[in-house]
Amino acid sequence: MKGPCSIILAAGESTRMGEIKQLLPWRGKSLLEHAVDAAFGAGIERIVVVYGAHVEKIEPEIIRLGVDRVYNEDWKLGVGTSIRKGVSHVLEAAPSTDGILIQLADQPRVTKKELLA
Repeated sequence: MKGPCSIILAAGESTRMGEIKQLLPWRGKSLLEHAVDAAFGAGIERIVVVYGAHVEKIEPEIIRLGVDRVYNEDWKLGVGTSIRKGVSHVLEAAPSTDGILIQLADQPRVTKKELLA
């Protein structure tokens, strides 16, 4: 697949928040869904969500959103492990990718407009 891919980082435990941040509702959608919508809206066709903590609650949301998912069993070791897992997945699944965008799952105000800028 030619074109850019997006890797959405959603593996964190959200300990400071006290709730699963990726699934928090905002304007009728989860924060994770806002990130996916922004990527699709920017014309990115391959989206990969890397998840780790709270797998049993986050995985169904990723499946519902219809995007690729990569489980990072090393999520406790930091965000770098999630980036590595996501990039490895993209390079294996879509070797002709010509760019990778890294997004965070907890920034719902980042829209397609910002991604296109």
